[in-house]
Amino acid sequence: MTRFHSPRPHQTNRRSHGPEFSVVYISKWIRITSNFIAGAMIVGTAVIVAFLLWKGMFQSQYVIAYPQSSTGSAWTPFATSCVLNANGWVPFSCRDTEVAFTGALPWTTLGVQLAATLQLTPQPTGNLSSSALITTCLVGLDRSRVAVVLFASHPSDGYAACIPNGGQPMTGMFVLETTTTDAYPNGVFLLSSWTDLKLAPLSMLLQTDGTNVPIVPFTKTFIGMDGMAINAPPDTVNYYTQVNSLNRRYLMWATSNVHIIAIANAKGYSGWSYGKYSRYIGTIGWVQRHTVDNHLELLYFQIAITLISLAVLANDAYVTFQGASGLLKTSRC
Repeated sequence: MTRFHSPRPHQTNRRSHGPEFSVVYISKWIRITSNFIAGAMIVGTAVIVAFLLWKGMFQSQYVIAYPQSSTGSAWTPFATSCVLNANGWVPFSCRDTEVAFTGALPWTTLGVQLAATLQLTPQPTGNLSSSALITTCLVGLDRSRVAVVLFASHPSDGYAACIPNGGQPMTGMFVLETTTTDAYPNGVFLLSSWTDLKLAPLSMLLQTDGTNVPIVPFTKTFIGMDGMAINAPPDTVNYYTQVNSLNRRYLMWATSNVHIIAIANAKGYSGWSYGKYSRYIGTIGWVQRHTVDNHLELLYFQIAITLISLAVLANDAYVTFQGASGLLKTSRC
């Protein structure tokens, strides 16, 4: 009997349609991913440094204004009693608490300075008056930044208010602070003055963010404890400090300098003061500056480190892209 043998099943070679996730394959992807992360970190660091430079990492300048708004106001009324004439303070018009701000001699000199700045005259003509009413305000009691602000107003307008309701006219604004300089190591009074008698053009102060702040022309005067008055440079600061975060070659300096700020639009404010003749709306503000000594060295060092790091990784980056391309082609097979 003939036996018929059934044919053996046809055997075919099976071919995989994807890479085998072996240890070698996974380790290659880990190496490629780590190289991409390293490159991204270098580029990201450069972007962050550029952003910090744009924001003023090594030097900056900003204005902090103190409007006379009743909402969240830093203004505190103190006194409405002082009267000025052409010779200075009218005797016994100021309170003892006001004189105590400086002492008798500096306060007397302050009155003479204010009268001269306002050009008070015994025989008033035009914009010139024979007397002025002085309002005393305090600014910054709630922010540890205290200054005495004196508003001068024409007798026909009455005393100005520290926190007015709406607009009020004034003929001058004066800021009294203390400071120390090389010439006055034990301290001196610093008077910043704005008089509204003459219309003077505004100047512009450029902030680090690129915006401009209008500044009303003003002058500064030193008043010593002995009553002597000397003109002060307009950039005289009333506060400065230094921070040694790296070493003394790269000290960071922070300064504060009072300015008279012009408000372009009073919309949104419940009260403000404006020049009786110029119509400028003015308030006080401090220009905050900081700078780092020899900061260009730090900038060039950061640029050099970034370029060197990119140069070192340039060849590795080429190999990484080639390797990633090869692995992606393999995975599609």
